[in-house]
Amino acid sequence: MKKTELAHGMGISRQMVYKLIKQGMPVDSLEAARAWRKRNIYLFMSKDGRIGGNSGMKRSYR
Repeated sequence: MKKTELAHGMGISRQMVYKLIKQGMPVDSLEAARAWRKRNIYLFMSKDGRIGGNSGMKRSYR
């Protein structure tokens, strides 16, 4: 499976796909990659797991 297809199917960037592959994510199917990510990614390290709706964007307080 192409890295671009994985990225699109998982809703992440191609660069993140390459990082996850280095950590051991399988690339033979989208389902296997999703299952691996669900088991191996810490929730607080993803956008969905941020507390209080923090988008990760820097805010301007001026």
